[in-house]
Amino acid sequence: MSIMEKLFPPASREAFARRVLRKIKKLSPNSSPIFDPDEFSISKGASGGVIFLDNAYAEYCASPLSKRAKVIDFYARLNTAATDTLPDDFAKAKPHLLPRVRERFYLASMKLALPLKNAKVPEVASRLLNNDLTVEVVYDTPQSMASIGESQFLKWGTTFDAALQIARENLWKISNEDFIQVQPGLFVGTWEDFHAASRLFLHDLLWQIPVNGAHVAMIPNRQTLFVTGDQDAASLIKMAEFVTAAAAEPRFMTGSAFRLQGSTWQHFLPDPSSPAYIPLRKLHIESLGQMYAEQKQLLERTFEKQQLLDAPFVASCSGMESPDGRLLTYAVWTEGIDSLIPETDLVAFVANVNGESQSLGMADGPAARQKLADLLRFTDDYPPRWHTLGFPSRDRLDSLPLRSP
Repeated sequence: MSIMEKLFPPASREAFARRVLRKIKKLSPNSSPIFDPDEFSISKGASGGVIFLDNAYAEYCASPLSKRAKVIDFYARLNTAATDTLPDDFAKAKPHLLPRVRERFYLASMKLALPLKNAKVPEVASRLLNNDLTVEVVYDTPQSMASIGESQFLKWGTTFDAALQIARENLWKISNEDFIQVQPGLFVGTWEDFHAASRLFLHDLLWQIPVNGAHVAMIPNRQTLFVTGDQDAASLIKMAEFVTAAAAEPRFMTGSAFRLQGSTWQHFLPDPSSPAYIPLRKLHIESLGQMYAEQKQLLERTFEKQQLLDAPFVASCSGMESPDGRLLTYAVWTEGIDSLIPETDLVAFVANVNGESQSLGMADGPAARQKLADLLRFTDDYPPRWHTLGFPSRDRLDSLPLRSP
């Protein structure tokens, strides 16, 4: 830490929020942003977006003195990005279109979080890149980055797919830098922009990297893209170490790894016999657990706001180590309790015997969901949840079969 940084430590949370507010008002004099100290967020109410400041403040505190103002400027512009005037002429918009790859939970959580603040959920056109990632089209300028909705594509007289193809070509044009090897077989992108993770969409760019086996990528944040091979255990382990460190930094995206299969990316884990299995599986479970925990909190707050007296219990996604050393997730299905249970490796069944809980054992999750499908209703939540519609009889449980934890 420099002498200047000792003399000028980061501002407090409240002071940081005030600085962001002042910057927003300077950028948009007619705006009326509101700071919510309980939520540590800034919103414009129903007509605007919401900036959740926890990650912003963490990034501000971690930045050197010379870059703190840039952090404030960046987050202040987030508030104005959605209201920036897009060009009426699609030809003028084309050079500024880029694809943005995000974790799927970002958009899913936004649909739950913003209504809690009586804020409008912005229209964002996107499609699934795989079960865990989405890709959208953004209008990118040096001042801001705005997501684009279907209504804007209609105004331009084009489609999402056509705009996405143009955005992909634009990203190719700014992706000329070479990857560097952080160790033999492990590569990282060298672009100093916010589009590294989005280059996962350029599968033919990553396909050119010489790796041992099929290509495996991880995107811990939007500025970082790691690539190695699925047969390179040493590089997979090192990649997991880098991503574990990145998980403690602001704006973490996902700890899951993805393998290139043809032109698509699918969730990847090495064989359990590989020394890389445990570190990669641990990262995946931690990411999954974090998403489910945040989703649980948002659903509970939603039910509370809606004053649902018969709201279902939102079950947790928990982790455990099996006797053979595998890392597994499990959820609890309890007799007599209307629940939303996460999609997990195992399901633990708990009976109500004379008013007391009694563990009946665990069953394989996919098998339980298949054989007890009439007692489960799949919701439209992400990460996935199932609404229990009763509790299976003992005979049906015995047919699974059950085993001890």
